[in-house]
Amino acid sequence: MGSRSAAYTIRPADLADAAAVAAVWNAWGLAFRGDEKTTEDQVRRNWQRSGVDIETDTRVAQLEARGIIGCAVFSDSFWDYARLRGSIYMHPNHADPVVERDLLNWIDQRAALALRSIPAGPRVALSHLAMAQDAQRRALLVERGYAVVHHAIRMHVTLPRPGQEDEPCLPAGISIRSCDRGSDLPAVSAVVQEAFRGHWGFVERSTEEDVARYERWLDDDPGIDMGVWHLACRGRDVVGVCLGTSRFSGDPRKAYVFTLGVRDAWRKKGIGRALLSHAIAVFRKRGCASVDLDVDTANLTGAVRLYESVGMQPRWQTDEYERELRAAESTPN
Repeated sequence: MGSRSAAYTIRPADLADAAAVAAVWNAWGLAFRGDEKTTEDQVRRNWQRSGVDIETDTRVAQLEARGIIGCAVFSDSFWDYARLRGSIYMHPNHADPVVERDLLNWIDQRAALALRSIPAGPRVALSHLAMAQDAQRRALLVERGYAVVHHAIRMHVTLPRPGQEDEPCLPAGISIRSCDRGSDLPAVSAVVQEAFRGHWGFVERSTEEDVARYERWLDDDPGIDMGVWHLACRGRDVVGVCLGTSRFSGDPRKAYVFTLGVRDAWRKKGIGRALLSHAIAVFRKRGCASVDLDVDTANLTGAVRLYESVGMQPRWQTDEYERELRAAESTPN
């Protein structure tokens, strides 16, 4: 049931709202990120993916005279490590803090409901992402008791026209091949779990749990192109992975790298750079005009140097704000 304040209404989204919400997302993206684009179809897919209930997990803010000016999404898809996520997008021409507060109120209420179904024991937190330059959102989150816990930088490279591509220099004994969904996901999981252990937000999962997570992701997003998932191998052993898409945000000219990781024993041998260089060469051959990825600022020293070595430069920063909803319960000795 919608709530009403002043001249706007907060109500659950409907699939018929997808075009209007895409317009809000695109206006927000243009204001804060430069050229991010979202299609009506992408909005629909986002609302229809596994684990999302459009009635309970979305809200739109509708101004009587102008239509939809903002939207919010709640996600508990990170339930396995008890982090709940709220996302709010406001049209920059109508970024009224009163409307944002109302959407934040709804996310707080939705998180409180989700908290009831999370088993006792783990710490539970609610988080939001905010652009570093979005002073209004940052102030609203601090006002509600959120604190910054993490920063990420978007790296970007504009690609020249496809031409004769130089093959990356591979370390001795290392080869790069494509990933096969039917047989390689356990190896991908093993590399990623080892490479990112100790990173912010890392979650230890069994191979079965992690492979199931990859399968759900691939099923939910038809835009994922496994032809640009690359594996670095020593014989039959997978020692590094580079997972990306050549249709980022549905745009066939934009590529994105989700994950670049190398097993501990094979680090500092040039494998990460070889994988990324190989991926960029493949993206160029497919006609992509740019490649993006996100880097954890806690891992700046080596990571940024690696990305800069292939021509990538920082574009913008996002900050993760978090508020604890329930402390972890101590286990008796």
